[in-house]
Amino acid sequence: MARTSFLLASVLCGTASALCPIQNSTTVAVFKGTGAASDCVSWETHFWDWWGAANPGKLETVFLLNAQLQRECQLANYPNLRMYVQPGGNAYDQQHTGIKSTGKANILSFINKGKGHTYIGTCAGWFVTTKDYWWQGQHFRWVAA
Repeated sequence: MARTSFLLASVLCGTASALCPIQNSTTVAVFKGTGAASDCVSWETHFWDWWGAANPGKLETVFLLNAQLQRECQLANYPNLRMYVQPGGNAYDQQHTGIKSTGKANILSFINKGKGHTYIGTCAGWFVTTKDYWWQGQHFRWVAA
């Protein structure tokens, strides 16, 4: 009853998006939080919908928001999750507001867990797995979690 009440309260208060949408059948997770450009997220959505339609029953994609990547969804804990995708956008906003160091640690844990885990970073999304990067003429270093 307490869990049901919490979920109902979360939905009514608009915080349900913080719950993890990854299911046992999920194979691909794509970030769509702060810093991910809307046109990049749109492209990723269309691409994964297309690929899923071409491979029925073999691909299930979910899109993750800031809190989901930072806290709610521990990517390495989902055995059927095979790929994490970081779209392009604003690298600074992705690092400091969207992903943060806890999200980066989550992604690296997923990648390092073992065979069959793939990371795809497109455009500004490549920087997530680096120690530092240049963005708009400035040098940035990741802060440890």
